[in-house]
Amino acid sequence: MKPMIRALLALLAGLMTGVAVIASLEKLSHLIWPVPAAGVDMRDPQQLAALMQSLPLGALVSVVLAWCAGSAGGAWIGARLAGAPHARAIGLGVGGVIWLATAANLFAISHPAWMVAAGLVGCILGGAGVDVGALSGGPCGAAGETLGDVGGGDFGADQRQAVNV
Repeated sequence: MKPMIRALLALLAGLMTGVAVIASLEKLSHLIWPVPAAGVDMRDPQQLAALMQSLPLGALVSVVLAWCAGSAGGAWIGARLAGAPHARAIGLGVGGVIWLATAANLFAISHPAWMVAAGLVGCILGGAGVDVGALSGGPCGAAGETLGDVGGGDFGADQRQAVNV
């Protein structure tokens, strides 16, 4: 598969993974701390702000952790699937898109200040932390290993140079 197509598919897989992780963890949070949705108009900013103020601390912390885990999990999957030479860019790209979605959520719905800071910093650290891990071992395994070495195929010297991690 061409590296650019592989990178785009890895980006999509990473984003889908990140969203799935966030949705799953937030669903689990709602099972532990049910949100009283009866009588709350989700389009009314004042009612949403009052709802956010009434939620227990554990519910809010679990949402921040879901954002961070989604960023890290999606970036890891994206980087691993992209392979050389796009792993770093795809991992950071997935983390960046999750960060933008988190920022949009924080902008649309009033959140406590600590939650804004923790969510935005946590998403960056989640995506960038995965990037550091991917660079130390590379998406192929050991540092310096090529895609040809991992797959068992013999790419030839000139092609092996093009795909070195």
